[in-house]
Amino acid sequence: MPFVAGESLAARLARDGPLPEAEVIRLLMPLARALAFAHREGVVHRDIKPDNILLAQGEPVLADFGIAKVLRDGSAHGSLTSAGMSIGTVTYMAPEQVLADPAIDGRADVYSLAAVGYELLAGQPPFSGSPQQVMSAHVVKAPPPLAEVAPAVSPALSDVIMGGLSKEMIDRPTAESFAGLLESAAKAPAAKAPAARSLASDHAKTQTNTQSNTQSGGRGVLMLSAAALVIALGAGVTWWTTHRGSASPTPNAVSMAKARPGLAVLPFERIGGADDAYIAAGLTDELMGQLAEVPELRVSARTTVRAYAESALTPTEVG
Repeated sequence: MPFVAGESLAARLARDGPLPEAEVIRLLMPLARALAFAHREGVVHRDIKPDNILLAQGEPVLADFGIAKVLRDGSAHGSLTSAGMSIGTVTYMAPEQVLADPAIDGRADVYSLAAVGYELLAGQPPFSGSPQQVMSAHVVKAPPPLAEVAPAVSPALSDVIMGGLSKEMIDRPTAESFAGLLESAAKAPAAKAPAARSLASDHAKTQTNTQSNTQSGGRGVLMLSAAALVIALGAGVTWWTTHRGSASPTPNAVSMAKARPGLAVLPFERIGGADDAYIAAGLTDELMGQLAEVPELRVSARTTVRAYAESALTPTEVG
């Protein structure tokens, strides 16, 4: 590799925070075209992140192809990793990387580059939390619309970035098309923030519909798990709504805390292989976090319920 006299994009982001829209487009376009070249040569990078983007006198250079997958005639050759193994940086990992899909192609890099663009604009990645939570979110959860976390971003650029973060590979553009879309976004007129929020909201709905129509067998199981999480969340909140009137009001804060309905989210039972353990943990943590936002509901701590993982006790006995 040639020597690059400059800092990484991660260093610049840490120092300057979110970047202006025009600067983000200026950086992403040549990176997308560099990926397009690699993809034409049958190479998937698989680890696009700010640390692997170097700035040579301000110009972006894509570095570190150390975990690249080489594709020949639609199959992998000379890969450094075995099938069924997730590899990459969790924060920017495409859903098919999380699932260790052997059919991974260049659109995984497009997802990662879109995640980098999201962070450059919003000052935060699409998902945060523990590695298990982030990996689970990449597969089953739509990222917050850019219009919410970065209202100044134009609707055109927001649509390009959110489109690159589509859950299904088939819904994402190729790297070459992604570069073209970025170029078009640079020429599009800016719009008022409410319009941007409306477009982003429509895109988020489209993302949800796309996820619900998935055709992948393995991912379908994950979607069912996500549906179970939503149903459980609804049941918990409904239970709380039904029973909240039964608690006698007390003037004492401690007494009020004790009077609040309590709920424990037991660890999800894993019926798949050992490699799926992070999904069960991620769904459990996600459900706990959602329920904890209900003000009048008392949710048992993670450390408390994790003691019952792999327990033979029934829910009644645990209660």
